[in-house]
Amino acid sequence: KTAPLLSLSSRVLEIGCASGFTMRHVAPLCGCYVASDISRLNAGRAEANARRYGLKHVSGRQLSSHDIDLLPPASFDLIVMNSVVESFPGFGYLADVLDKAVTLLAPGGSLFLGSIWDLDRKDAYLAGLAAFARDHAGQGYTTRLNFTDDFFVPAAFFRDWAAKRPERPSLEFSPVDAPGFEPAPYAFDLVVRMDGRGAGAEILRHVDGRKALDSLPSTAPGAP
Repeated sequence: KTAPLLSLSSRVLEIGCASGFTMRHVAPLCGCYVASDISRLNAGRAEANARRYGLKHVSGRQLSSHDIDLLPPASFDLIVMNSVVESFPGFGYLADVLDKAVTLLAPGGSLFLGSIWDLDRKDAYLAGLAAFARDHAGQGYTTRLNFTDDFFVPAAFFRDWAAKRPERPSLEFSPVDAPGFEPAPYAFDLVVRMDGRGAGAEILRHVDGRKALDSLPSTAPGAP
């Protein structure tokens, strides 16, 4: 999904590179790749792995997600956050990271956020896991049922964030294409293009505001 966003001269920043799984697939398609991670060990490991793959244009850097604004503005064409958002502490933090990421993009740049846990499908996911655990009790399976530390985000959050951006970014949501990854139906990928083709704040505020008012229960404070 990142290939259409890249050329051999593209500059890429990955936030949360871990050991370099995403880097291995994306770096051969670009000219410069910065693999950042909060862990110095992970950043070093990603760079070492890149050397083994012959990717000399990859550098590892220890950097927290909220510190990416230490990097020069407009210095990247693509910023990648793959399977990272679920570890964020909340909506305010995510919005802050997104805002900082936008300042790092060159004109026409894009963000790719992969495997975002979908809040709108969280209940269905947990119900499915609970049913599996119940149906296979005593068969040696260990099913994780506690996701209180995982951050689930609805698509509407990104639409609201984009509506407030003066650049009017466009959003492209898509299913997670990961065969064998069981939670895939309960997550989504997102490409944010800083192309000025988004709906814009005025339109979205009008539509969402009317919908929110109409959905208020009659007992809500201030409801007519």
